[in-house]
Amino acid sequence: MNNIKEAEKGINSKKTSNKIQIIKEILNIDLSPIHMILRHGLNDENTALELESAFIDFKGLGTLDNEVAGINADHGINVAEILQQNYSKKVFTENKNTSKFMIIKIRQDKIDKRITMQNIR
Repeated sequence: MNNIKEAEKGINSKKTSNKIQIIKEILNIDLSPIHMILRHGLNDENTALELESAFIDFKGLGTLDNEVAGINADHGINVAEILQQNYSKKVFTENKNTSKFMIIKIRQDKIDKRITMQNIR
């Protein structure tokens, strides 16, 4: 509903998001956007934001006019097997006999992107 207010305030503004622009176009032809409430009676705003973020994950950011994925997007859609692996790893504890070493963490999506780029070349 805040998006409607923003669109109404800046109806002549040139600098707007695609979502606000769509709302303005709807308002300009004397119609009103339909508000779809996915879940009502939530206890707090954080829960609502988490739900919104989950919906964006499910629907796909590319199919919506949202500019960002939502809060805690790093906790979004994932394969169950990967989540089990990530959450069941043992925590490393260093002691006096531990050798000197360096850990480099590379995200899987970065590896996939590099492999894709190598295949293109």
